[in-house]
Amino acid sequence: MVRPRVRPRVHPGRWRRCGAGSLARIGCLAGAVGLLTAACTDDSGAAEDGGSEGETADGPTGDAGDGDGDAGDGDGGDDGANDGGDGDGGDGDGDGDPEPPLEPGIFVAVGDGGRRAWSDDGQSWQVVVGSGDFSGDNDLPDALDGICAGDGYLLAVGGGGNQHNGNTMIMRSADGESWEEDLVASEEQRLQLNACAIAPELAVAVGRRSSVYLSTDAGYAWTRVHEFADNGNGQLFDVAVIGPEGGAAVDQTIVAVGQSDDEATQSKRLPAIVVSEDLGASWETIFPDLSGAPKHLAAGGGWTMVLSDSACLRSADLDSWEPCEPPIVEPFGVNFVGGRFIVFGPDHYARSEVGESWNVTSDVVHGMPSAMTFGEGRFVGVQWGRRGWAEALSEWSYEADFAHPLVDVTFLPD
Repeated sequence: MVRPRVRPRVHPGRWRRCGAGSLARIGCLAGAVGLLTAACTDDSGAAEDGGSEGETADGPTGDAGDGDGDAGDGDGGDDGANDGGDGDGGDGDGDGDPEPPLEPGIFVAVGDGGRRAWSDDGQSWQVVVGSGDFSGDNDLPDALDGICAGDGYLLAVGGGGNQHNGNTMIMRSADGESWEEDLVASEEQRLQLNACAIAPELAVAVGRRSSVYLSTDAGYAWTRVHEFADNGNGQLFDVAVIGPEGGAAVDQTIVAVGQSDDEATQSKRLPAIVVSEDLGASWETIFPDLSGAPKHLAAGGGWTMVLSDSACLRSADLDSWEPCEPPIVEPFGVNFVGGRFIVFGPDHYARSEVGESWNVTSDVVHGMPSAMTFGEGRFVGVQWGRRGWAEALSEWSYEADFAHPLVDVTFLPD
């Protein structure tokens, strides 16, 4: 997806270097990588929905709690033996985040100038410098705006130019360290890409002029399957592949969000959701009643959610859509994480199982990253010249590296 270039904000009196942490995965794609869940806290630090899964700091597993944040439901990191013991073991930080299973792998991030970086722990990074240009100007060639992981490999997508002419960049890696570049044939290269998604036997990338590129051989060869004839007004910002886990490519549905012209009404730059159920051979364009173009997309639990800067829609069938009232304006992103949707912004985040009611945590220590993921028991995020990690979403630690700014990050399990 298109990630905001967010300059870091130092909170007066609160900037410090902290120890290692862990966050819940909020990866760049829906349906490509398995994700984790966590509960929310309110401003006071008491668990808002800690009882919904009955978390305690160290207590034994028991019946689910009542969701009211009472003592024993992850309210302060107390000894579980004396503080309830009515749910799954928590991570001890008092915000209701469950301790996720550890899954070995590698964190990989991307940025301008073809920059890629990888890390075993989310704190120490190795960098492929690329062209070395990191001005943030999208007109520069080979800027990487999105990264996705799944099916045992990684894709990084981007390019440069403008709405009418430019280059299309797709890179592939099995380990985040060695990459194959320029995978799109030169005659097919036209426009910059914003986001990608991976599913079994299928990979897809989307970008300017609502262009869609498809691969059915694990990301090696690519074909442009669609480019909307909208005089350059269209753009797709995010994409997901939705279908049965482990299903074949023909069983998957491609969903992308952005803006497009409506030829029937001659309206320009309308919010748009585009759907294909036949590997891009045909497309349905839905023009939802949404304020602003949707930029973020996530799917899970039988629902698909799309967000613009000020509105949210959800659907159970990709046909009819209804409001989901997001609590965050101008969000950085949305992901489905272990049974909940998580919407996050500069210094707060919100969680909901189906998008009907939300639990909001504000005043996140040191602020949220503009993109984040989960792996190996920790959350890892990037925010331009900062790389972050955390034990829980409510408190982040950051290291600065403005020489190698990054805009998107994911986790590739071993």
